[in-house]
Amino acid sequence: MAVDKKDRTYVKGERMKVSVTSEKDGYLYLLYKQADGSTKCLFPNRYESDNRIQGGRTIPIPTIKQGFELKCGAPFSREMLVAIVSERPLAVERMGVKSLTKSVATAS
Repeated sequence: MAVDKKDRTYVKGERMKVSVTSEKDGYLYLLYKQADGSTKCLFPNRYESDNRIQGGRTIPIPTIKQGFELKCGAPFSREMLVAIVSERPLAVERMGVKSLTKSVATAS
């Protein structure tokens, strides 16, 4: 996984772009652990629910076609972005992670 800024530091209002490459075919989940300790599943979301990924192929998130942005907002501190590729679809809610499948994907 890679982000569009070498230093991986973002400020309020900046938009982040992520690219993920998987070794094998599977289902991609992009998890975001916020400064307040909560974790959200940024991808898939209500704008793009098809999270299949082909092995060896790089997937950019988001794309213009997907219709959402990853916009940085409060609270601010050290945060973590994790990409998971599973062989089968996962129910992220079962892991205690808030899904954005039915929620807005950006915060102001």
